[in-house]
Amino acid sequence: MNATLARIKTKQVQDFLVGKINQTRGKSYFSYYIGLKRTGPAETDFQWNDGSNMNYTNWRGNEPNKKEQECVQIGTLHGNPYTDLTYQWNDYKCNNPGRYICQRPFKPISSSIETTTDVTYTSTTQEVNTQTMTNASVTSSSPTYYYIIGIVVVIVMLIIGLIMMYCYKTKRIQNFGQDKKQGNAIELQNDRQLVDNEIYNLDIQG
Repeated sequence: MNATLARIKTKQVQDFLVGKINQTRGKSYFSYYIGLKRTGPAETDFQWNDGSNMNYTNWRGNEPNKKEQECVQIGTLHGNPYTDLTYQWNDYKCNNPGRYICQRPFKPISSSIETTTDVTYTSTTQEVNTQTMTNASVTSSSPTYYYIIGIVVVIVMLIIGLIMMYCYKTKRIQNFGQDKKQGNAIELQNDRQLVDNEIYNLDIQG
């Protein structure tokens, strides 16, 4: 059980134990050993079973009174629970038979609420991971998507450029044939257009 004799270090603990004893009066003895023990001959030479000093006390009048009584009980005066309900302290021989009050550490029992909370946290983590994976998929596919769009745009621009170049050459040839019939001024103008067209061709070929 991992239990020890009770340590009554405050008035609150004393009152709590007295209340519990009074609730079970018909089934109880009149005195109970607690975890306080004598360490020397003086009245203050007592120590709790966890090694701590005795600060709070609730001794009965004229107690403690016998050096050979090394243990301590809480009990009624002269064993009469009907005339004394305070259960003050009395030094007593350790080898005398009697009842005792024990204490042990409190360990809360896991409840269904705690289990539900754990499940909720797990579910939330899974949702976050799923969302992260989805975002990662979209992000990883984004560069490929832009590459495809860029390639399509370049191809379309090349096709349009070739069509425009073809139309321009066809029109130039037609104009050149007509300008030959209109004299030298027109021929000079056509020569200028030819030079410009050759520059454009160089740009296009480059």
